Amino acid sequence: MIVASIAYFIVKGFEPYYMETKQLALSGEIFTHRREQNILSMLSLDNLTERDHEVFQPADSLKDLVRHIALVDKPVFAVVDAGHRLAGVIALNDIRGMLFEHELHDKTLLKDIMRQPSAVLRVGTPMKAVLEQFDRTRADYLPVTDEDARFAGFISKARIFERYRLQVAQARDIYDDD
Repeated sequence: MIVASIAYFIVKGFEPYYMETKQLALSGEIFTHRREQNILSMLSLDNLTERDHEVFQPADSLKDLVRHIALVDKPVFAVVDAGHRLAGVIALNDIRGMLFEHELHDKTLLKDIMRQPSAVLRVGTPMKAVLEQFDRTRADYLPVTDEDARFAGFISKARIFERYRLQVAQARDIYDDD
């Protein structure tokens, strides 16, 4: 029994999961002591991407964007090229001062005020890497592109945490009391 106990504790130091449950735990099908990581792995960037964003062309004027801003409640806008590839982004906070200078609306092209995003995410990016990008960039919104680098939408940090909180509330661990 002593040899079996010693072997158990040695193996446990190298491998946290039982052989029978390792694949299930790693795929997120059962919750282990790493419950938060399991719940996070269940979230999909593809499902959380907000795809209802209007896109603009670099040659569009600020007037076009201002008209759109009046109709929607979005803090960030995508500028795409003819192939629908992300050319840049425009945050509402970046142009707030220009909104009240009406003489600039027709003269200013979006290509002159857009900026490169601090990070761009691919649709298949794991949620742990998505959160690392949000931490690194300190952004509230990041653009998402598909496999062909075409703009797919934006993901917000708030939306991820909202869905995460919902999953935590619904998930039950095998060790939870009834």
